[in-house]
Amino acid sequence: MFVDLDFPIARTSRLPETLRPAHAVDRIRFRPRSGPNELDCWIFQPLHRDVAAAPVIAVHGIKRQAREQVELLSERARIQGRVVIAPLFDQARWPRYQQAVVRGRADKALLRLVAELEAEGVLASQRFIFSGFSGGAQFVHRFAMLYPQLVERLIVSSPGWYTMPDDKLYPYGLSAPENRRAVDRLKDNLKRFLQIPITVTIGERDNKIDSNVRTNELLDAQQGETRMERARSWTLDLLQRAQALGVDANVRLVRLARCGHSFKRCVRRGGLDRLILPGRASGRLDNASQQQTCDLAA
Repeated sequence: MFVDLDFPIARTSRLPETLRPAHAVDRIRFRPRSGPNELDCWIFQPLHRDVAAAPVIAVHGIKRQAREQVELLSERARIQGRVVIAPLFDQARWPRYQQAVVRGRADKALLRLVAELEAEGVLASQRFIFSGFSGGAQFVHRFAMLYPQLVERLIVSSPGWYTMPDDKLYPYGLSAPENRRAVDRLKDNLKRFLQIPITVTIGERDNKIDSNVRTNELLDAQQGETRMERARSWTLDLLQRAQALGVDANVRLVRLARCGHSFKRCVRRGGLDRLILPGRASGRLDNASQQQTCDLAA
């Protein structure tokens, strides 16, 4: 079920104006939840869809600006013929959606949404490009650890902290606390998770330690104090674990120029959309001048 909010994105240029139907526009649509424990979501469906192109699932931060995710990714998605899905984890039902397997099971809610969208013909395949910003980045990397077979590429942008590939208790590490047996899948799936191409991004100005950056003695010692330090620690740890497990990992850390902790600015200034949806746009190659792959050996 869709609610058409009459939100046109761009008219297609593939037909002459005289032959183009009046309704021939790419649109963002809102899909209300199908049941009390299901997810609302925003959806971008391009008029000219490439059914072979993996869809994008983009997960919001704690401000829950799901529509913004779709709006800012829609232009490149339109050019590539990709569907974009932005699930909405509302505060009342999923107050800690970032941790995926806590009360409410945000991970299972997303699995049900994907299955519903497949049945409705919105998604052609369950495998997707998975992107998350801030709190959403926490969710997507934990979800990908649980279900690596569903993720084609993973983009983890500006989370406050991470689940590290070590033996500390979840959500700090991969060991299952009492009565949290679902976490056992994290350790079991680690080798498969490390085979996913992973891009970690952080704005070069995203260095404030505020109330949204969890801090405690264990976390600071394990990962560092700032988002940049923690991003670097996680990236290095993934590469080291991959080497130990004999996995040829594709993990990189990218710093976005002139960006703080803002999804909009990371897209418009830093080119985050080009990392989520790389390739040609409007016949031109991407300009990556606002991005810098970090030297992890420094």
